[in-house]
Amino acid sequence: MNQVDRLSAIIAACLLSALGAMVYNILPMFLGVAQDVRGYSDQQLGFITSVYFTGFSVVTISAFFWIRKVNWKTASMIAACLVVTGLLASAGSARVGWFMLCVFIVGSGSSALYGVATTMLGDTRNAARSFGLKIGMEAGLGSILFFLLPSLVIARWGFDGMLYAGALVALVLAVAIVWLPAGGVKGQETAEQAPSMSWKDMANQLPMWFCLLGIFVFFGGVSSIWAFLERLGNDAGYSSGAISTALSLALIGAMAGSFLAAAIGNRYRLAPPLFIAAGVYLAAMVLLAYSSGVLSFTAAALLFAIAFGFALPFMVTVVSDLDTSGRFIVLTVPALALGGVAGPAIAGMVKTGTDYTPIIAYASVTVIVSLVLFLYALRVQRAKGPLTVS
Repeated sequence: MNQVDRLSAIIAACLLSALGAMVYNILPMFLGVAQDVRGYSDQQLGFITSVYFTGFSVVTISAFFWIRKVNWKTASMIAACLVVTGLLASAGSARVGWFMLCVFIVGSGSSALYGVATTMLGDTRNAARSFGLKIGMEAGLGSILFFLLPSLVIARWGFDGMLYAGALVALVLAVAIVWLPAGGVKGQETAEQAPSMSWKDMANQLPMWFCLLGIFVFFGGVSSIWAFLERLGNDAGYSSGAISTALSLALIGAMAGSFLAAAIGNRYRLAPPLFIAAGVYLAAMVLLAYSSGVLSFTAAALLFAIAFGFALPFMVTVVSDLDTSGRFIVLTVPALALGGVAGPAIAGMVKTGTDYTPIIAYASVTVIVSLVLFLYALRVQRAKGPLTVS
């Protein structure tokens, strides 16, 4: 058994990935409490968000060149230290400029952890199962923090307490580095391991670029709905308690969808799960567009979350299976991050007043476009040679 297929290594990578996604998953609460306590303007919150995603994206894009050259344990230890240091320093950085610097450091460290974990899990024999567990644990940690932080920490110690609690969680999860392997298995057979950015090399990886574009487009649509879901419920006249319940169930749904993907693993070809996820996603969009009460709104949010929680593990698995060199899988991370930036921005531009139909339409188009991109990538790859599970 390869070291990456050890259960302890898989769980360690999932925990470190959950740590890498921690701040992103609680970002709405993180920014809201920061604004309430420190009085940051909406524009400043927008800049803070952009800075976080900039740090997150820059590191993982650069990881294309170094992810197979470094010791994963050492890199993860440094990254975890950056996250802890950035969170602790944020507590003493009330000035927005210094706070943004700290957020950039947190984003950079988080992305390195996320990138290493994603790359390692892409090396496992059953990548679909590994990615399902990974995304499920990320959603699970986010839902736990959403439930516990407001009542146990923020109500008593405010925003600084939230930052200290985040640093403590990071320290606890960083213990998993002990069980992380120092390196992976892909690309070891090839004499040329240094990434090439030549046109010929990029053209040969065309199916992979279609998949990365598909992930970017898909997560843009997902983020556009997630960013405005609370506002949609509020403008529809639903109570804050009902909306909170719907959002909490959505997080649980995302976790359930990911664990379902893990249970299915590589038992079937990769295309059918993507079709099923797209169908459930579109059904959720129709239900959301025509929701006339809290029950239908909650059901739509739940189906939406189940669909994207189920789809993402298989999407990343397609990239993993195409990526025989092990160099490209880490680029799924900035594809997600950049989609998370672009989607809400586009949604904000197409939204008119309290009418959320344009956003729902945009999100529906993105899932169709991403499905077409993935199916075309699989078709092109089959012409070259069949994948093991597709």
